[in-house]
Amino acid sequence: MRILIGPIDKEHPTYYGYIFKGFQCYDVKSFAEKNADVTYRYDQVTFQDILNQLPDDWIPDVVFFWDPAYQGVPPGIEESPYPTIGMICDWNLGFDAIGRITGCFDILFTDIGGVDILNRLGFENVEHCGLYGFDPDTHRRIDGVEKIYDITFVGNLNHEVQRERAKWLKRIARLSDRYKVKIVSGVYGDEYAKMLNQSKITFNRSIRGEMNMRAYEAPACGSLLFLEEENKEVRDCFTDRIHCVLYNDQNLEELLEYYLSHDEERQEITKKGHEKVQEYSYSNQIKRIIGRLKEIGLENIKRQNRQFLSLEAHQQHKNRAVQAFHSVVTDGNLDVAKRELDNAQAIIPEDPEILNNQGVVLATRAFSLKDVRFAHRRLRL
Repeated sequence: MRILIGPIDKEHPTYYGYIFKGFQCYDVKSFAEKNADVTYRYDQVTFQDILNQLPDDWIPDVVFFWDPAYQGVPPGIEESPYPTIGMICDWNLGFDAIGRITGCFDILFTDIGGVDILNRLGFENVEHCGLYGFDPDTHRRIDGVEKIYDITFVGNLNHEVQRERAKWLKRIARLSDRYKVKIVSGVYGDEYAKMLNQSKITFNRSIRGEMNMRAYEAPACGSLLFLEEENKEVRDCFTDRIHCVLYNDQNLEELLEYYLSHDEERQEITKKGHEKVQEYSYSNQIKRIIGRLKEIGLENIKRQNRQFLSLEAHQQHKNRAVQAFHSVVTDGNLDVAKRELDNAQAIIPEDPEILNNQGVVLATRAFSLKDVRFAHRRLRL
């Protein structure tokens, strides 16, 4: 199977790099602004321009577009002559970007919570998949590494995003008078893997009830995974007290104390978790997604089902502008948003939404890029 994926930087040090490696058992090519088989400037091309750069003798069977919450979707992707799949990750954070553009794709893959949300909002052809996994070259047991931490959390500490998680981390921090506790952000790659190897227990709490990256990476590195009991996906992968430990509001501290004082039980669950997680490498997760597409049948995917194509031209331009603005605010994305709004205004000159959004784009540009978070909090497209 020939697969075109993007925007995937093949040399990205974490998630996107792992995704590309996961596709290596297929005939795959990537597109991105750098480190890809096809490179492009988002603000200067259409999707057809990307296709035109492919070798003449290489025609994709399917196209994957990854993470429109954070990456600008090239105009014209809705006209793709090939089955086109949207991979929806952080829908909870990026729905302003996602919601206007999902109709460009034939099928959406997302987590369980995303399936429910997108279905209720009227999006059809939404499939559940495991969006994350682990990279065996990075996330593995390291011989000779001593367990120097009792409880570790390595991950996002941004309070604006992780308000719920912050409350739990405060409870973990309070245990530092009895246990060696490590709470840290901004650790990646081999250093991250070593830290997990050094940890008896890795505390984890997802933001959407999904199996996030850490849920796979911790057991892959030989650390006991603690995950919230209400997680919507964990039971599809692991069994409580066999491969991981599921906690709730009432028993977190009790369970931590128990497994830190019962070494053999902790080590047995850690061992079985490490064995079980081998089923969920990125390559295995990609194979499951491809397997589902084969069940559906690529030949059964009809381009006319793309909801974006049924929109009037001015609405298509407005939707592209919103997606460009909310995905990543750079000069290039703002240029795309402004251009699309100008195109929409040429069709309907007095549309108040267009006029308002033009003002938002211009006001955002008036802020320096270092203040763009401030701008985003106060200006809504």
